[in-house]
Amino acid sequence: MRLEQILKDFLIWVKQDLGPWGPLVLAIAYIPLTILAVPASVLTLGGGYLFGLPVGFFADSIGATIGATAAFILGRTIGRSYVLSKLKNYPKFQAVAIAIQRSGFKA
Repeated sequence: MRLEQILKDFLIWVKQDLGPWGPLVLAIAYIPLTILAVPASVLTLGGGYLFGLPVGFFADSIGATIGATAAFILGRTIGRSYVLSKLKNYPKFQAVAIAIQRSGFKA
């Protein structure tokens, strides 16, 4: 089954079975999709269609923001060692990573 069809079926379930809890479940479903970089356009459009523009926009925005924050935190903690291990073969990138680690980004 294609991912797009799974997401469509999920939206139908959210609308038909969850009632007023649907927007909250939609926002929560957005989090892992954002972390895994799965295109969530079906959920975005479906949320606006099923719950109306204000509620759908709010649920999508909250879920995407929390998901992006979680992805950033995972990247900074768990993903950092992986990226640094890959930089060993590229001295210029390694120098940039070390400089950023010491003093952060400078405007």
